[in-house]
Amino acid sequence: MNLKLKNTLIITGTLVLGMLIGILICGRFTKVRLDNLKKFYTEKGFRAQFIRVVKPTEEQMRELKPLFKENVTRNRELFREFREKRQEIYEDFRSKAEKILTPEQIQRLDKLEKRHQRMMEYKKMHNRNRPPHGRP
Repeated sequence: MNLKLKNTLIITGTLVLGMLIGILICGRFTKVRLDNLKKFYTEKGFRAQFIRVVKPTEEQMRELKPLFKENVTRNRELFREFREKRQEIYEDFRSKAEKILTPEQIQRLDKLEKRHQRMMEYKKMHNRNRPPHGRP
């Protein structure tokens, strides 16, 4: 193998390896950020972040406890309403789109929805077995 080809392969290999490492690192950072964002919307996650930032006294904590519970209740209701409204909007879209789509396209859409449903069920099943906030 001549020297020029060998150098080209080494440089190309290094470039590809660097790109792969960059993609993996970027994906990991994104996952960590999303996980932290998700934690913020749980009772424990919100409380922990609030306490870490504010550093309330014992007296303030006693007064804040009921507020945390109220906040969680209101947030759960808001998310439930949001999911219901989002589902209504999608069902309306779907019924209108079906009038335009061919039977084959509708069948492909059904497959996609079933796959999505299985994925959501899988996530629910596996999240039940995980400790809160992904801690072992």
